[in-house]
Amino acid sequence: MRKTHLLLALIPIVAAPTGCAWISKTLGGGRAASSAPPTPEQRRQRYVDAHPEADAAVREAILAGKLTDGMQGEQVRASLGRPISRETVTPSTPEHGDSQWIFEEVAYGTQTSFERGGSQTTRTFSGVRDTRVRLWNDAVVGVDDLGYVSRGELVASCQSGGTKSCDRVHQLDQRAASGPPAES
Repeated sequence: MRKTHLLLALIPIVAAPTGCAWISKTLGGGRAASSAPPTPEQRRQRYVDAHPEADAAVREAILAGKLTDGMQGEQVRASLGRPISRETVTPSTPEHGDSQWIFEEVAYGTQTSFERGGSQTTRTFSGVRDTRVRLWNDAVVGVDDLGYVSRGELVASCQSGGTKSCDRVHQLDQRAASGPPAES
């Protein structure tokens, strides 16, 4: 019983220098409400607004979600988002780069089921396009389109024993389910 009173007595002392947010988080108020992550368009615009010194061609490419020769790694992330993988390349050459980043662009569709209570629309992924970005000293030296794979092709690969394909189908299905259905 005394321990509870001591803790409650210390709250005003701790609250003054650290603020109420600390108390709420520490004493069970949970995390402060976080805002939703920015959309790709918002991310791109924020980067361009924060870097007025960037070359005009680079700024245009970022706003369009594209890449241009010589872009820095930070600019690539501003344009395309976070890569799904990054690796160091050995042996490295300026043509092949010293690192490779893989980005994915997921195509989503909708599936509508008609039931007694009305229709229900859910978002599904229909395929994915992978792009490899080659960098040398943190500057883009090449971009390779690795192609588009449909959901059906990934599922077939999974069923024939491709565990990476199974993992990817599961991951993309989860991402599709966590997002809102596409607008018609």
